[in-house]
Amino acid sequence: RVLTSQGSGTDPSWEAASTGAFTFVSISTASASATVDVQSLAAGYDYLFAWDGIVPSTNAVTLFVRFEEASAFQADAADYGWGLSVQSVAATDASDSEIELNGGSTNYLWATGATAGGDVSLMLLNPGGTQTYKKVHWHGGYWGVQGTPTPVETAGVGAYLSNTNAVTGIRYLYSSGNISAGRLAVYRRQRS
Repeated sequence: RVLTSQGSGTDPSWEAASTGAFTFVSISTASASATVDVQSLAAGYDYLFAWDGIVPSTNAVTLFVRFEEASAFQADAADYGWGLSVQSVAATDASDSEIELNGGSTNYLWATGATAGGDVSLMLLNPGGTQTYKKVHWHGGYWGVQGTPTPVETAGVGAYLSNTNAVTGIRYLYSSGNISAGRLAVYRRQRS
């Protein structure tokens, strides 16, 4: 629900959110989790996934994303392509088994520890569509292993390249070890 103006001299009122507004769907809390999966993505919506305080259990790792299609998370060697900028250093891979949210330089791998971790928001547009590859866009910050740890910024785009079928889920995992902690909030907005 949103607070809507009724014009000058009239009190605002609460109304149902129109299309275009994101609404809360769920929260998942990671605790020594090998993966965090969000499944049953509905057709007709765009999704926003927002990590708060995601921390790896293993030092010097990369955060991965994979899609679920036909009730299986896809991880073949050429399923995905991605491009990103980490601390203004560009990296790309046009044929990979996952989308890497901080791939590229070993200087910018995730650090572990109670005060490490980061926050990452990822947008998935039209996962139920069948006309184009499924793409994600992300932006975030985390503590990297370079130095004592160093704050690192990442932004990029990735796509599932095997086909244009609908995807019904998304999976987060690190390149090694578990997701030690973090909260993943899921929001969605109606497309029309």
